[in-house]
Amino acid sequence: MSAAESPPAEPPNRFALRAVTPKGRATVVMTKLADGRIEFALHGGGAWVFAVEEDELIKVLVRWV
Repeated sequence: MSAAESPPAEPPNRFALRAVTPKGRATVVMTKLADGRIEFALHGGGAWVFAVEEDELIKVLVRWV
């Protein structure tokens, strides 16, 4: 990639979070699926993936704020 080029943009339904694990730092890729669930993939490689219902995740996060 040249200096004038920018990195490819993430799709609007996906973004990456930096995270800390017992073994160090990692990246968790979050993707909103067509059925409304949110999928979490450690390192974005698909080796460790789970999906949760969006409404349930929001309820938990709102409780913490």
